[in-house]
Amino acid sequence: MTEFQTTLDTVGIGGLLWGLAQCDLADRELATRDASLVAPESVVLQPTKLWRLSVQSCVIAMLQNRDVTRILMLGNDLGFLEALHAIGFDGVTEVLLPPRVAPDQCRKVAQNVPAGLEVQVLTPGLVPVLDSGTTVVVIGFDAGSGYVMVDDAAARALGGVRGQRFTGDVIAILPLGETTVHDRRLENWHMIRRDQFTDYCKPDGLEPIIPTV
Repeated sequence: MTEFQTTLDTVGIGGLLWGLAQCDLADRELATRDASLVAPESVVLQPTKLWRLSVQSCVIAMLQNRDVTRILMLGNDLGFLEALHAIGFDGVTEVLLPPRVAPDQCRKVAQNVPAGLEVQVLTPGLVPVLDSGTTVVVIGFDAGSGYVMVDDAAARALGGVRGQRFTGDVIAILPLGETTVHDRRLENWHMIRRDQFTDYCKPDGLEPIIPTV
């Protein structure tokens, strides 16, 4: 489980799915079962190509509907960085990894970003002081009933963002689109109310969230 958690922490769902796709067929079933201990089973069963295309559609929708020049990504996802690179994003992307990620893993993440994409890997777990021109993004899953399921470290970092009384965009990137059932075994994922975000971004477009009173 530790190996899969490390993969999830450093390269996200996109990297986790890519790793599963590299397994021989004989080993893939066992690897998928182990991966489902750190990510929802319905997610780890997704084809890696579908995930990447879905993330790319979300990124396109976000850039078309919001003036994005600087991104703070709470957590990392290989598919998200590849999508930014493929689209030709010329702004700055800051990646905030979970505090449990070791320094050598941070260096590996910084060394393996797509060439030409400006990425800064921040001190794990330490939310920087933000200005309103930053776009904060979190990759998660629509859990229904007004909630989004996100990684526990991203949930804590989101609290740090809100603690600054941040007034910029906070966007939930939801590549699967459809509702994902929360697996109660997963202690490393948290449910966050949708009104903690300014927008949902799914493959079919961006949806502003109207706060409830």
